[in-house]
Amino acid sequence: MTSRPGPRQMGAFLRHQAEELTRIWRLARQGERSGVSPGLLDALVEPFLVEAGTLLEQGAAPESAIQRTSGVLRWAPGLAPAELSAEWTIVGDVLATSCEQSSATAEAAEWLQRAVAAANAASAATDGGRGPTPPRLVVVLTWPTPKPRAR
Repeated sequence: MTSRPGPRQMGAFLRHQAEELTRIWRLARQGERSGVSPGLLDALVEPFLVEAGTLLEQGAAPESAIQRTSGVLRWAPGLAPAELSAEWTIVGDVLATSCEQSSATAEAAEWLQRAVAAANAASAATDGGRGPTPPRLVVVLTWPTPKPRAR
């Protein structure tokens, strides 16, 4: 009988598969959120996954993942924080599916969902750089690409 991957094993998996999981996230996000391209989290998802994997392996608090992540958070006035929340939901969905596919323990799956929830809350709290920002994040104001006018 094969044992189910616990936090340490899922953390290692996450670190090693961060690039592939980010690719899956981009495909899912584009399918669900095609009005914003690239995604507001596009430069943040992969480093977040690597950091979350490292911290999951170490047994650290899931809320610390976003605080330890280095990356760029794009903020689009008029879209954020709702768009950010939708994109973090997709990150959570990708991680939940990974946990299901690998038969991860409930402890590992719950840790990852708490890390995503904390990242979502921290992203919204930045308020486009006016609010508290995790120390290793850079908030960049951006505007969505206008849709072409119909002729």
